[in-house]
Amino acid sequence: IKVKVIESLASGTPVIGTDLAFEGFSEKYRPFMLQCANQREFADAIVALDENLETRLAFKKMFIEDFTSDTIPEWIKQLL
Repeated sequence: IKVKVIESLASGTPVIGTDLAFEGFSEKYRPFMLQCANQREFADAIVALDENLETRLAFKKMFIEDFTSDTIPEWIKQLL
């Protein structure tokens, strides 16, 4: 898991990256993880990105609730 992706998602900012950037993340967060494989896909994703503030704040709240210190041990148990 990339810390920079966690930081972006925790701030409600969508992330544009390769499949490597999103390794280890749940499909639950896919709406804010825009996976691209080449320059054209990256450019198209940047142009198409249009998340309103309300959506970003709701995602931020959900993501932070998932990654609080109380839920991390449960998340690790699910992975094992």
